[in-house]
Amino acid sequence: MVYCGIPSKACENCRKAHKKCDEKYPQCSRCLNLGKICSGYRDQSSLLFRDETSKTKDKIRQRKRLEHGRETQWLKNAASSVTMTSFMKCMAPHPPLLPSKEQIAICHFYHSTIENLSVEDPTLYLQEQLPRLHAACNQGSALHLALEAVSLVGSAEIIPQANQLGLGRYLKAVQALREAIQTERLSSDCQALYGVLLLCGYETITGHSSMSSAWGAHVDGALALLKLQANHVDSPFLRSMYFFIQKNVVMSQMQICQPVDELFTQRSPSSCQDPEIRLFSVAAGIPRLQHQSIDLAQLGTIEMERMIYDAGALDFQLSTWAKSLPPAWAYATALNINSDTRSEYAPRNVHRYAHFYMARVWNFYRVSQLILHSIRLRATSILPSSLDTKLGMNKLGSSLSYGPCTLPAAPRKYPKDRKIGYANSFNVLQKAVFLLPKPFATRRARYFLAGLRYFALIAYKALGYV
Repeated sequence: MVYCGIPSKACENCRKAHKKCDEKYPQCSRCLNLGKICSGYRDQSSLLFRDETSKTKDKIRQRKRLEHGRETQWLKNAASSVTMTSFMKCMAPHPPLLPSKEQIAICHFYHSTIENLSVEDPTLYLQEQLPRLHAACNQGSALHLALEAVSLVGSAEIIPQANQLGLGRYLKAVQALREAIQTERLSSDCQALYGVLLLCGYETITGHSSMSSAWGAHVDGALALLKLQANHVDSPFLRSMYFFIQKNVVMSQMQICQPVDELFTQRSPSSCQDPEIRLFSVAAGIPRLQHQSIDLAQLGTIEMERMIYDAGALDFQLSTWAKSLPPAWAYATALNINSDTRSEYAPRNVHRYAHFYMARVWNFYRVSQLILHSIRLRATSILPSSLDTKLGMNKLGSSLSYGPCTLPAAPRKYPKDRKIGYANSFNVLQKAVFLLPKPFATRRARYFLAGLRYFALIAYKALGYV
């Protein structure tokens, strides 16, 4: 797909005459006054982006074949290059109008995101709907401004002063969203909801410490807007919106140890075939247990036993999820890792995944397991009839050994589209372990944490997240 700029919305007669068209339906006023038949208006989404995948592949193949011949031809014509250059400058027509920085940024953001999204990732469908929504929105709308903001900061490597321009668009987008909420009815406005998600993307890419609270606030805002459209979740687009917001809400609530909204917990775990959606449907129950386990001393024996039972039930559902994955989600295990390392801890094996997306989903699965194991171990150790906590410690240690294996064996440079989520996933894991009673903070557990920190920092630096 190639971004072609914002096309004219006028009818064919007005475009040919270079006249302003009022774009009325079923025909514009100018055609009506002149007695002409108005041909209607073009499909903006089909004009805004053009599919040139096959052309791009052909160009790459031709470039490889002609590279050597082009170099030879250039050397032969070196003597006459000055004369030819002067002739070309005299005969060349006026250069075409260059696209704006915002248009270049939107094109770069759209294509780089599409290229790096796995076909297994449900976010791909939402990204493919962006051209249609962008063509239908106004230039001063929250969606348009938020798209420019996230596109500019995502194109900082190719556009000068993109971060400053992006910040300006971000502030305008927040103001436009505030005005839209105050003056318009948003019960069926998908543009405003998509704009909020793009603002979350901006805050994730920038990764400033001040943006962390803004990210959480916009996740809560997306949830509030989604509740207004609860009666329209049957459409494919809003279903995708529902699951995308559910994922962000679950991650947000796990970080602050607060229960997930009933909108995502009243339903039974999703029967959808998508593995990530099923995983987050199960994990939506974890923040409630985290909240209950903040102060275990205030819980009675019955409440404690109930919490242990609920944590075990969720752990069983997570294990069932892992066993029911399709073969495409399997990973290869590299054994006999070189022990020559400067760290006190080195993994016994490393996992290799087909795509970074799959590694990220597996990582969330294991972090969720660690949190549940920590809750069960802490609660069990406090019960009057304390069970054998050695078994629980061994199980937790076995889970910790997977930590360094959740990262791709050969990381690639991906867009920084999840910096806040990735950084805090390690913080959640760290909290889960350090909430253990002091007697269980053994040397082995400290080595596990040192190894997790070591490998997490290496991976985050390689991927550009720190």
